[in-house]
Amino acid sequence: MLTLIADAETNGFLRQMTCVHMLQIGTEDGDDVDVYADQPGYPPIQEGLDRLSAADRVVFHNGAKFDFHAINKVYPGTLRPEQIWDTLLAARLLFNEEKEHSLKAWGKRLGIEKLDYEGGFETFNEDMVVYGAQDIRVGRALYHYLLKKMEGWEWDQSLQIENLFAIVIGLQEQNGFPLNVAKVAAKVGDLKQEQHDLTQQLQAAFPPIIHERYSPKTGKRLKDKIEVFNPGSGQQVARRLTERYGWKPTKFTDSGIPATDEQVMAGLKYPEARLLLRYARIAKMLGQMSDGKNAWLKLVDAETGRIHGAVNTLGTGTGRCTHFKPNVAQADKELREPWEPRKGWVQVGCDAEGLEFRMLAHYMARLDGGRTTDTVLNGNKSKGTDIHSLNQRAGSLYLRDSAKTAIYALIYGAADPTLGKTVFDDARAAGKPRPVGNQKLHGARLREALGKGTPGLTKLIEQVVKTAKKQGYVKGIDGRKIKVRSSHSAFNFLLQGGGAIAMKVALNIFHFERVPARGWVHARDFAYLANVHDEVQVECVPELAKAIGAELADCIREAGERLGIRCPLAGSFDIGANWHETH
Repeated sequence: MLTLIADAETNGFLRQMTCVHMLQIGTEDGDDVDVYADQPGYPPIQEGLDRLSAADRVVFHNGAKFDFHAINKVYPGTLRPEQIWDTLLAARLLFNEEKEHSLKAWGKRLGIEKLDYEGGFETFNEDMVVYGAQDIRVGRALYHYLLKKMEGWEWDQSLQIENLFAIVIGLQEQNGFPLNVAKVAAKVGDLKQEQHDLTQQLQAAFPPIIHERYSPKTGKRLKDKIEVFNPGSGQQVARRLTERYGWKPTKFTDSGIPATDEQVMAGLKYPEARLLLRYARIAKMLGQMSDGKNAWLKLVDAETGRIHGAVNTLGTGTGRCTHFKPNVAQADKELREPWEPRKGWVQVGCDAEGLEFRMLAHYMARLDGGRTTDTVLNGNKSKGTDIHSLNQRAGSLYLRDSAKTAIYALIYGAADPTLGKTVFDDARAAGKPRPVGNQKLHGARLREALGKGTPGLTKLIEQVVKTAKKQGYVKGIDGRKIKVRSSHSAFNFLLQGGGAIAMKVALNIFHFERVPARGWVHARDFAYLANVHDEVQVECVPELAKAIGAELADCIREAGERLGIRCPLAGSFDIGANWHETH
């Protein structure tokens, strides 16, 4: 197998670049670096392109999201997806606990200095050559280091999944997600007015506090200090609620201040809590749209009218993506309407149905003979035979939503006091008397009841936790090692990791198999907008919307089959004029 270590230097970022200044290529072993540039004294870039095309494997650092697209943008068809072996993705896959995975950071770890380059990238220059050549040497060393670490474990399938998925996400980042700025601005105006009105109501409910002041030297009365209630101050909110109602907070921020976020306010029955809850929600939404560092209105590209958000395709320990500039995964449901497709196109959103519980059923199958699978697939909410209704009865809870909260808490590794809080919240939400006893006691009882209601669940969790504690990882659905930070989170990592892998495989099937088979072309017939957990959003020409939605949904089914998931996966899709209508 012919393997090459490669890198490309261009005249800008991916969306803006128009030329490749040079290609740097090294063989798998040795210390050679060949530089190709259409400049005097260098072999032409075409020779470098021919070498890349002929290789079986081309090793880049961030090649899946940059070099692959950059080279093919200027020289179409040079690289094939299956050739790419991305050291950035491999490093994140093997060492997800490390925060920094730049080539410079890995060079330091390996004792090979990556040079700094302070020149511009507008034009070719000799300093760029020296810088680029050293990148090949660092990349080669990292490649061999990663290969060594992969020995004794089958990583090929996992890395291939990640390489292909990152190529698709690279297209998504380039395409961006159109944002209707006028709608956002109008929403900001409405929310600021509502925030102003809420402030006045809350300041009437919590009148100003007058602090008398006296001179420490003369004892003379000074001008009083008047503290006007600020609903945006967590300290003031906590103090006022404590003074008025004797509130005893149970959740605190990292700095030790009582938490007063939406979740906390939603659980309080004080008259002012409803107003404080809405105020907190508005503050969060304004932070997302206009006031925050990465607010949407600050990130809209003036030329494209889109937000080209960034994605770390292995940003979490479970293998889920993380999103930044902005974090679209945190987009408030109330604010999704301004995210819409390009003019004349429609939006298609496809979701995996009950993904985490289908993954639960997969792992439960060996213990319960497929009982959980049958419940997940055939349970009926209206008949009370779905998994949440069954858990509601098993846990003697008043509300079905409480059972849903409880089972998720159990999966996420909640301790007895946290699980017991569900019992107290359930009674309060149902208007029933406060349970007798403490949260720990009720949490232990609920844990036992849920275990009995889902035979085999307790045993499965215990097995996973024991394995994770012993070896420090759980085996993912595609064979990868999913490192576990703490044993109590092991079960969550297993299920969430399985769902993440399934969704990545589904998108790979869609893009690299179904799209070519249909003759569709990205950016001509459709384009990727967002990929958030168990959801894919695309824009497309109206006449293809149903077909694209159906293919995306069916790819989720096929991903489950290819991965050997015992509970069949399924997807569903919606077509609309914006994100609010398609999710």
